[in-house]
Amino acid sequence: ISFSWEKDTAYYLPLKSNQDTAKVLDSDEVKQLLNPILSNPEVKKIGVNLKYDIEILNQHGYQVEGVDFDGMLASYILTPDIRQHGLKKMAKNHFIKSVLECSKIVPAF
Repeated sequence: ISFSWEKDTAYYLPLKSNQDTAKVLDSDEVKQLLNPILSNPEVKKIGVNLKYDIEILNQHGYQVEGVDFDGMLASYILTPDIRQHGLKKMAKNHFIKSVLECSKIVPAF
């Protein structure tokens, strides 16, 4: 799970990995800490492809409330004629930026 609540700062919590299980956090403990935040509708959630993320989180026992903005949905509304609305394409099409690869941010990814 990755998240941010301030500009230029982000956090990544390794919950499952094929690499080294010693670097993985206890998912039940993380769920106890994050679920009150994710289920609070007053804490606005912003992301890309949130429908998918929320579906996966729900499958793991999380409840997500307070979705405020989904960049993929916005991209589709702004440019319905293009076929790809993923983060990399959206950054390139709308912001003329490239997205860092996960392996550049999280060494063990």
